[in-house]
Amino acid sequence: MNYVNHRLPAAVWGLVLVLFGCGGNDTEGGEPPGPPEVRLGTPDAETELSFDPLEPGEPIRYAGSGQSGLFLRMGLRAKHLGADVTALVRVTDTTTGLSVEESFRFQMVCETDTGWCTEFPVYLRATSLGTPQELDGRKVTVYARVSTKQGWVAEATTPAVLEML
Repeated sequence: MNYVNHRLPAAVWGLVLVLFGCGGNDTEGGEPPGPPEVRLGTPDAETELSFDPLEPGEPIRYAGSGQSGLFLRMGLRAKHLGADVTALVRVTDTTTGLSVEESFRFQMVCETDTGWCTEFPVYLRATSLGTPQELDGRKVTVYARVSTKQGWVAEATTPAVLEML
């Protein structure tokens, strides 16, 4: 006896639509849903489990990790760019002019109620800027450029101070 439940395909399609139709604020082609924005930040100082916006002159914490070098602990938040983004992060020492930069590909976590998508912590290798003792208290400029495959772009620049953990 062949028994076919004709409601199963509709249920499967419904699940597919729910899973793939709720991707934050991603939009295929066209224009972004609003003006793209990006904010620089750091993991919060107490628990390091949430994003703290980086205000001008505030510290970016760093730590050495033995043979792996020195890493700055940062975060990014973007709006109207969707979850699937590419980011370029550059930190420039304002005293020496030396800079480090890295490109990242993220699948950010998006908040459906606010439209903000967040990625943290972002670890930027900064060994070439100096030793941990030399960098403590050093003033830097942080630049981030976040882009999408649709060509949408947002940029941010913020002065900050490096702080050893």
